[in-house]
Amino acid sequence: MKSLFVFVFFTLLTISLLHVSPLIADEIHIKNGDRISGNIISMSNSQVIIKTSYAGEITVKWSEIGSFTTDQKLAVMMKNGIEYTGNLQEAGEGRIKLSSEGRREIPSLSIEDIKAIRTSVEPKIKIKARANAGFTYIRGNTNKDQRYFDGELSARTIDHRYTAGGKLNRTKDSGTRTENNALGYIKYDYFLSERLFVYANGQFEKDRFRDLNLRSVYGLGSGYQFLETPQENLYIEAGINYVTEDYMSVPDEDYTSGRWALNYDRFIINKTLQFFHFHEGFGSFERADDMFIKSRTGIRIPILKNLKASLQYNFDWDNTPSPGRKKSDRALMFTLGYFFAN
Repeated sequence: MKSLFVFVFFTLLTISLLHVSPLIADEIHIKNGDRISGNIISMSNSQVIIKTSYAGEITVKWSEIGSFTTDQKLAVMMKNGIEYTGNLQEAGEGRIKLSSEGRREIPSLSIEDIKAIRTSVEPKIKIKARANAGFTYIRGNTNKDQRYFDGELSARTIDHRYTAGGKLNRTKDSGTRTENNALGYIKYDYFLSERLFVYANGQFEKDRFRDLNLRSVYGLGSGYQFLETPQENLYIEAGINYVTEDYMSVPDEDYTSGRWALNYDRFIINKTLQFFHFHEGFGSFERADDMFIKSRTGIRIPILKNLKASLQYNFDWDNTPSPGRKKSDRALMFTLGYFFAN
């Protein structure tokens, strides 16, 4: 009986050892002779990110890399649009070679011709989605109902970015409507390089209490992506737009305008809070005083894995409002929301 137990024990031990996967170790060879071992995570904005066991994530400038090798399969996108998948091997200074089982041999590739690298588990299309909602229900000496919603969906590939979003705001105070506005927008970005892109945008807005039945905006422009990482993002845009404004009580207007925009977000305090700021402005080419600006600034606070709370300050400015209307609208809001990113 004892012999049978020993036999079974060593049999199971042998099987388990045979199925242990070897540790994955990629290695980056720096031009100055240094070598960094770990797991390559991704390449973006001319930088390669490698995760090490001794120093966490290390970012290396693409221009400083002489060559590298990998134990894991990576997808390599070339500047000419061709994509290869396989293990990377050193093939001389400034070149790499890919090997993949079941495929014919791929010629060595110049590192300078590589546009991006992603791991096999990293999606080709990166999706980000968020939705926020806020509600107020008061009964007694004060009767008030308020509903607020905003959301945004974006899809990003190496060369393309698609964005669509909107907001809805409704408020009744003692049975009287005091807020009634909505906004929707779409935008397409095409990246000419890692940072420079051109875009087409559309925006539709209505606000009963600003006498605005519908404002439609269509335009083209260019932008520059300074930062695009999971921790921090920043881009600026400038372009030309055609604006039509349908008012309820005054004559309608249409004109050509310039547009500028800035979008920034960053995780702070050990990634426990996310600061964000977005603003865009439109200035008429026909009337210097005809200008309107929108801005959104706040912080997002993680509650659960995908659930977040937001404290947000909205400021809208219309330099030429309808008669009897104020130039500015301000709102401080606290909302709960859901965020998703693959």
